[in-house]
Amino acid sequence: MTEDRRQTIEYIVEQLIQKSFVVVDHVLPDQVVQNLHAEIIAADEENQLHHAKISQQGIQENSIRSDLIAWIDESNPSPALKIYLDFLEQLRLQINQEFQLGLFEHEMHYTLYRAGSFYKKHVDQFKTNKSRQLSFILYLNADWQRQEGGELMLFDEYDRVITKILPHANQFVCFFSDIPHEVCITHRERLSVTGWFKSR
Repeated sequence: MTEDRRQTIEYIVEQLIQKSFVVVDHVLPDQVVQNLHAEIIAADEENQLHHAKISQQGIQENSIRSDLIAWIDESNPSPALKIYLDFLEQLRLQINQEFQLGLFEHEMHYTLYRAGSFYKKHVDQFKTNKSRQLSFILYLNADWQRQEGGELMLFDEYDRVITKILPHANQFVCFFSDIPHEVCITHRERLSVTGWFKSR
């Protein structure tokens, strides 16, 4: 692990301890982020993306969420995805060391919000399955402007907004999966890689 990578991961863990969420810029080489962006565009052009569902029962409810996703098969990753997976594995090990969460795997999907799309307030943990412990997002959107919307909003237990995060390229967000959050309506295509660290 490089010194820069070690410092980034230590910062992420420190912020999770202090605030239960973290936002950090430039976690990957810019070219890797550009290549991941191109992978989502290619998947969309090949009709590999589909409307996301809600709940473990796989219900499609476009009044709650209207994003498109493609679950990622990590058995034969692209070079760009392999670099991101290596980062996530180093982060998982450090989080386990600090929090003793027993994180043993993760799941991820490509995410595309077309203009006009959103995801209303929700939590990532299912009511009957608490295996998702930490949610993480890598944004892939160059030159994002505030007027383009698409903010991620995190809420506290009193329904107050903790923070609003614009989806800038090469920005990594991580938070505990029981924190309520919302994706505000976006006015341009909004791309990311979204995932969860899971316990047994």
